[in-house]
Amino acid sequence: MTQHELDLFMIGVISVSGVMAVINALRYKSRGVSALVLSLGFLIMAITAQLYRAGASQTLINVCAALLILCLLGDFFLRSGGQQPRKKR
Repeated sequence: MTQHELDLFMIGVISVSGVMAVINALRYKSRGVSALVLSLGFLIMAITAQLYRAGASQTLINVCAALLILCLLGDFFLRSGGQQPRKKR
């Protein structure tokens, strides 16, 4: 993969992440805080891709990746905590 192809891929990742962040933020009324946490995760993913594209230090990229993982875990626990237990038939 050439540098130009990598840049195009990263621009795509940044664009899709930005769009998904906006879409999830607009779902706040129906999904609550979980939508905002996932929106923040998409923003962090876009920032991480931009940092990688710009050649930032690996430590900074790792910190952003750790924050992204925390957002994804937070979204998972917020969604699973709000579900009602299934009734046995």
